Amino acid sequence: MLRIIFRIGLVACAMLSASGALAQAYPSQPIKVVVPFTPGTGMDIIARTVGPKLSERLGQPVIIENKPGASGNIGAEMVAKSAPDGHTVMITANTMLIAASLYRNVPFDALADFSPISLAAWGTLLLTANPKANINSVAGLIAQAKADPGKLHLRLSGRGHAASHVDGAVQGPDRHEPAARAL
Repeated sequence: MLRIIFRIGLVACAMLSASGALAQAYPSQPIKVVVPFTPGTGMDIIARTVGPKLSERLGQPVIIENKPGASGNIGAEMVAKSAPDGHTVMITANTMLIAASLYRNVPFDALADFSPISLAAWGTLLLTANPKANINSVAGLIAQAKADPGKLHLRLSGRGHAASHVDGAVQGPDRHEPAARAL
């Protein structure tokens, strides 16, 4: 699974139908770039940085549209259901590749409904703590959270993100509330 996640990386979705898309000049209309996260996030910044250059190169306006919710599933569903002509694409993170493992009734198939176009960025996520907390590893964090329940606070941004794995190790796999709360 990890190999698939890294190989596909950031998925830009444009299902081109061989008959219609290749018969006409592309792009024949503005390009909509769906960002399935809130404005100001890493994906949004990347899309807004790349958008003007893409517009210049393709000769068509590029419209960035944020469709946040459900760890990116709302925006991904919109792109999956869009016309397969390449005029609606998405810039996203690898969380959509594991959506079916995290949610019931995901309205898209990450591997069948999307075609990768390009890797847009590569980044590193950090798990940090105040140095006075004396936590120097994930194992140390989990041990301290289990030893003193309710004392540590963890901020989660949604299912599938790195922090949710720590939360699952402490609370168990069936308990997850994407919000700030005590462990």
